[in-house]
Amino acid sequence: MKTKVEADKLEAARIEEEQQRLGHSIESETLFEPAFLEWLRLYKSPPTRKPSTYASYIDTYNIHFAPAFGSLPLYQITQDVIQEYYQKKQLNGARMDGKKGGLSPKTIRNHHMILKDFFTYAIGKYKLPGNPTLSTTRPEVVQKEMRVLSPDEMQIFIEEVMKETQRIAILTVCRLPGGELLALQISDLNLQRQTLTVNKNLIRVNTAVLSLDNPNIEILNYDLI
Repeated sequence: MKTKVEADKLEAARIEEEQQRLGHSIESETLFEPAFLEWLRLYKSPPTRKPSTYASYIDTYNIHFAPAFGSLPLYQITQDVIQEYYQKKQLNGARMDGKKGGLSPKTIRNHHMILKDFFTYAIGKYKLPGNPTLSTTRPEVVQKEMRVLSPDEMQIFIEEVMKETQRIAILTVCRLPGGELLALQISDLNLQRQTLTVNKNLIRVNTAVLSLDNPNIEILNYDLI
């Protein structure tokens, strides 16, 4: 009768022999879709990341990664497969704004960083031989030069700011990000103390990425999709 240690050794030898025959680990036969979505759930979902960040990951997966990699086993997603994905996205990117044409270099680089992060995790989890994203080539991001206001434009802006009826509104808009600005309520304004309390942020995300039992989250409109 075999002991447990002997049985474990035989099983390990069988698995190693099978992997040598296949040319890849058995774990790496896991499809990209469940592996990637599990990684998102564990490492990129709230409270680890902001709901808006998690929602952007989900959108990137549904629109871009799922059609390209979703049904492929991990061992088949090689450097060439990922490089071809970048090439195709430069030509015809399935843009989220619905416009024709390729994705911007910055967006493709963002996709690369997500895939790189995932495959770094997958090396240990699914016993991949390496990270297939590392030797790929991405398009260069050309930084656009920021345009500053001309002296005449600056003078107009200053004149508007100095107007009593415009000053508070303009300075508030300039100082606050859009989400915090839109989340302001009348109760945040204290006329006696002349203070404005900023403690909320308004974001637009799919309801599915939110923790609905979180008391710090107020949902204004449910997304039923």
